[in-house]
Amino acid sequence: METAVLEATDRQKTGTLASRRERSSGKIPGVLYGHKEETRTFVIDAEQFIELFRHGARMVELKIGGNTEQAIIKEVQYDHLGDTIVHVDFIRVSMTEKVAVSVEVVLHGTPAGTHEGGHLDQPIHQVTVECLPNRIPEKIDVNVVDLPLHGSISVADLQLPEGVTCPMAPDLKIAIVHEPRGVKPEEAEGAEAEELEEGSAEPEVIRQKKEEEEPDKKS
Repeated sequence: METAVLEATDRQKTGTLASRRERSSGKIPGVLYGHKEETRTFVIDAEQFIELFRHGARMVELKIGGNTEQAIIKEVQYDHLGDTIVHVDFIRVSMTEKVAVSVEVVLHGTPAGTHEGGHLDQPIHQVTVECLPNRIPEKIDVNVVDLPLHGSISVADLQLPEGVTCPMAPDLKIAIVHEPRGVKPEEAEGAEAEELEEGSAEPEVIRQKKEEEEPDKKS
């Protein structure tokens, strides 16, 4: 990921009233902290920041009062409607120390299981990754084209860039193809048992098949 350059100006005043005036003039209040150095408060240009943030920038080079700080975007705060950015937290980083950040997971393709009426669900839209600041991926792409009905993709299946790891539980589900809409699990099992009975299958085989096909309850 390329490092975005962001111009910042030290804040002269703080408080709710000052923040409102800054935002009304096209600025966003921000704070920089970390590495046992002084905390700095400043404002950044709203339009410039929003453009960088929408394009996936996480690592930034903050230029404040003649100084340059390497930082990552730690937290972006929105108003009560969730539409307007009202504050941004940055944390200092060293280019030789790993950081932990959240990265968006983007699914691509139409799963094979949806052709059988299955429904694709994405329980997790972001994962935490650990890597050097200059290796933070903009996003993690996941191809779900070959995912069958009842199939799933877990954290352990993610194809991460070199030097990037994910500390989250390996069995956490990222994508799942569920049963066709409107079909209840007990109805599906009842129909399956009826078919097996018509075929003179032994009861022991039926019980074994049910256990094998019991859906994974982990999520």
